[in-house]
Amino acid sequence: MSTIEKAAQSTSIDLPPVTVPEAIASLLVAAIAVDGIVTTEEAARIGGVLGASRLLRQAGNGSTHALAHRAIVLLTEYGLPAILTGCAKAIPSDLRATAFALAIDLTLADGRMSDREKAFIDELQEVLHIDDNTAATIVEVLMIKNRG
Repeated sequence: MSTIEKAAQSTSIDLPPVTVPEAIASLLVAAIAVDGIVTTEEAARIGGVLGASRLLRQAGNGSTHALAHRAIVLLTEYGLPAILTGCAKAIPSDLRATAFALAIDLTLADGRMSDREKAFIDELQEVLHIDDNTAATIVEVLMIKNRG
């Protein structure tokens, strides 16, 4: 069993306080790792997403490697349930749809969405309090974006 699979199955332990950038990065790492496989496309895309976000870039003083590493450590040590609930609480309401959209974009990076990824997105929608209409619009747009 991979480290990611173990993290996904571990029991929920309260996450230590995280910054908004750490919370978003942790949800994004969880999004690509939830199916137990991180494809080349997903790994490349997360680097691009972290680097393209002004908020995440500023948190890492121009480098997002430390932020990504912290997210991996949190996921491994605390597990997926703690990441979902703890990170959702840390993200302000005006950034929740953004975090949701970024997570969906990453899950579609390899051109498919597994059942585990679908279940993760459903949970993420719930913990981030994204209404069904907003979620459907985000998913529809990102599916179009990732077709080709």
